[in-house]
Amino acid sequence: MQSRRRLGQKALSEQWYSHGAVGWAVDRWARCVLGVTILLIGGVARAAPEADQGSPLAQAQAHLKRAEQFRKDAVDMYRNEDPLAIDGFYLACREAWDAIWLCPESVDVLAEAGEEYARCLEGLLTSARRHGRIDGCHGLVVGSKWDPVKVPLVMQGHAIPTKSVLDVVAMPPPGDSHVSRCHQRWGFGLPVVLRTVDDPPEAEQQPVEDFDPYKAEATFENDFLPPRQSLSATAVLRFAMPGEPAFPEKLVGPVHGSPPPAVLDLVNPVEVARVRIGPWKPPLAADLTSPLLDILDGMPKRSNVQGFLQPFRRSSSLPRLEMLEPYVPGKIPVVFIHGLASDEGTWFEMLNELRTWPAFHRCFTPWVFHYPTGAPFLPTSAQLRLQLAQLIEKLDPTGTTTAMQQVVLVGHSMGGLHAKMMVVSSGDRFWSAISYKPFAQVKLPGTLQQRMRESFFFEPVPQVRRVVFIATPHGGSSWATRAVGQLASAAVQQPEQIRAVHEAIISSNPHGTFHPDFERRLPTTIDTLEPNSPLLAALRTSPVASCVTAHTIVGTGHLTDGLEDGDGVVSVPSARSPGVVSERYVPSIHSTVHRTSEAVEEVVAILMAHAADAGILDRGQGLASGTVLGASAADGADGSGLSQSRAGLQTATSGWRAKGTRISQRPGG
Repeated sequence: MQSRRRLGQKALSEQWYSHGAVGWAVDRWARCVLGVTILLIGGVARAAPEADQGSPLAQAQAHLKRAEQFRKDAVDMYRNEDPLAIDGFYLACREAWDAIWLCPESVDVLAEAGEEYARCLEGLLTSARRHGRIDGCHGLVVGSKWDPVKVPLVMQGHAIPTKSVLDVVAMPPPGDSHVSRCHQRWGFGLPVVLRTVDDPPEAEQQPVEDFDPYKAEATFENDFLPPRQSLSATAVLRFAMPGEPAFPEKLVGPVHGSPPPAVLDLVNPVEVARVRIGPWKPPLAADLTSPLLDILDGMPKRSNVQGFLQPFRRSSSLPRLEMLEPYVPGKIPVVFIHGLASDEGTWFEMLNELRTWPAFHRCFTPWVFHYPTGAPFLPTSAQLRLQLAQLIEKLDPTGTTTAMQQVVLVGHSMGGLHAKMMVVSSGDRFWSAISYKPFAQVKLPGTLQQRMRESFFFEPVPQVRRVVFIATPHGGSSWATRAVGQLASAAVQQPEQIRAVHEAIISSNPHGTFHPDFERRLPTTIDTLEPNSPLLAALRTSPVASCVTAHTIVGTGHLTDGLEDGDGVVSVPSARSPGVVSERYVPSIHSTVHRTSEAVEEVVAILMAHAADAGILDRGQGLASGTVLGASAADGADGSGLSQSRAGLQTATSGWRAKGTRISQRPGG
C-alpha cells in the first residue's frame, strides 16, 4: 500500500509540474534542496533554546522562534519564485501551531503565535497558488518533488463539495468604489476567498451580430453564473498534537523530511463560531467583504455610459440573470435589478451590509440581473421574465420547493420598473400604448407575431411574492423631458437587428396603425421615463398581483428639475406607488438612495418579515446556533474534532468591525 501511495503521489506531482508551474531539472533541484536545508538548519540552530525539556512556556517560545525564522527564509524563497517556499511556510505554520498548543494559558504567546500562524498560512497558500499546488480536487500539495504529500481540503459549514473549489485566494483583493467598508472579525485562522467560478471575459470582445431581444430564444447559452463567483471562508491548517521532529527531518533537514499529517479546513465563518485548541476556544477570524471585492475584480471592465448608448454592443452587455453564490436548497432568491446607466456592481454596498446579518446567509441567496440600460424597455423585461422562469425551473423542476416559490425582487430606479413588470398582468394595456388596432388585426411578418406577443402580453411570474421599489420613477422623471434627456435619447445607437424589426413592423401595416411616436422610431428607455409616456402610463395603472407584497423606499431632501421634493431625479409623488404595505423616506440623492444605511435597514426589515411569512424564520430571530471547529487533524480521545455548540452566530458576529484598510498585503508580511 505504501508503494501505491507513493506512486500515486508521484504521478500527481508529475501532473502539477507538467503544466509548467515549476519545471525543475534534477541537478538544480538537488542544489536547491541542499541550500535551503542548510539555510533552515542554521536558522533553527540560532533560534533553538539551550534546553528542550524546559517549561511549556519555554518550549512554546522556542517553537515560535523557529516559526519566525522559517517564515523569513520562506519569504526570501518566495521573492525568488522558488517553489520550496511552500515547504518553508508549511513548516512555519506547524511551529506556530505547536507554540499555541503547548502554552494555551499564556495570552501573550497565544496572541503572538496566532498572528504568526496567520502570516505563515497566508504565505503558504499564496505560494501554493503561484505554483499550481492547490485546488479542490487535489488538495494542497507539499513536500519533495519525488515524494509529495497531499494535504486534504475539508469544507466546514459550506453546502458545496470540495471539488467545486477552483481556487483559494489568500491575498486580499483590491478595493472598489462600489464598496465603502470592509467587514472583518479578528480571530484565529486566515480569511480567504474561495472561487467556484472564474471565467472573466476577454478585454477585447467581438460585437454581437445576431442578438434579437424580441426573440424568446435570444437568451443565448446561459448558465446563470457570473464571470467570477466567490465565497467567504477561513483557512485553518490543523496538525496533530506537537511532538518530536520526525526521524528523516533530523537527518536531512526540515524541508526534505516528510511533512506531518495535517488537514486544511475551509470554514464558513458564519456557520462556525470558534476554533477549539486544547482548552482555548478563540473566535474564528472572518472577512465577509473580500468575496464581493473579488467578484467585482472579475467583472467585465465595461462603461455603463457605453452600455446605455450602445446596447448589445458586446457579449458582456447582454441581459443576464446571475447567481452570486452556488444555490443552496431552502434559500429564497433575492433578485437585485439596477437602474439606468448602471450595472450590478451598484448593489454590492447593500450586499456588503446584508452579509453581516446572519439570517441573510441562512434564509436568502442573492441574484443580480444585468442588462444594457439603453435597450428597449419591453424586450428587456421579457428577457428577465424568461430567464427567471428558466432558472427557477432548473433549480426546482417539480415546483414544490417552498423557498423557490417566495422570490423577492429589489429594483432601483428603472430597475424598479422592470421589477413591477414581473408582478403585473398586461392585458392589452401595453399593446394599446403603441397601436390603435388590436393585436390580432396587425400584420406581422414571419415569426415576428409570436416574438412581439411575448413582449407585450404576459402574466405575473408566479414565484415572485414580494417586490421592493427604491427611487423608482412610477410617474416618470422631468429629467427625461429636458434637453439633456432628449440628447441622451437621440444618442442611443440601437443595433441593426432591432431597427430592422421596427422597420418590418411599420412597413407591413398601413399608416395610422401605430401611434406617431412609435412609427417615427422605437422608443428608448429615456422616452419610456417621460412623464407622458404611454408605456409608462400603462405600467403605472397596472395593479400589482394580489399575491405579491410591495414596498417603497423614496429619496427626499433634494429638489428635482420641476422644483418638487425628491432625490434630484425622481420626485416624491413619482416614486410613490399605490397599494404598497410600507413606505420609507430616505434623505439622499437618486444615485445613492439604495446605498444608504436607512435603505439597508429597511430592506433587512422587509426580508426578515418575508422569511417569517414564508415560515423559514421566526419573527424577531436574527441569530442561530453555530459550531466549534476542533483543532486536531485526527479525532481522538481528547475530544478533538467538530462539535456542536450553542455559542452560535451571535458570538460569531459580535466582533464585526468596519475597516478601511487591509490587514496584510504580501506573503509572510
